[in-house]
Amino acid sequence: TYNPTTGAVTGSDTNVTVKGIISVVNSGESDGVFQGTSLKILIGASELGDYYPTQADRIQYTQAGSTVEGKIISVTTYRGDQPVYHSLVVRVQ
Repeated sequence: TYNPTTGAVTGSDTNVTVKGIISVVNSGESDGVFQGTSLKILIGASELGDYYPTQADRIQYTQAGSTVEGKIISVTTYRGDQPVYHSLVVRVQ
């Protein structure tokens, strides 16, 4: 929640553990929009239930024993109202 008078942002994070496939973004699919460090993450719809990821969400994953965080910059959902999977492009922070 954002308070325009004070500039304060309040709220809490919700963390959900899911399984997904992490890969690099192919230069042919980037259209010059994504950076070389951007990742593609595929998450099956059954992992998220009725939730659809958005650009307001962030992703955390473990790499070489460290937690890495990225901001979702693109979401493509396959099969509309009854998705099979979500394809996320994430910019590592």
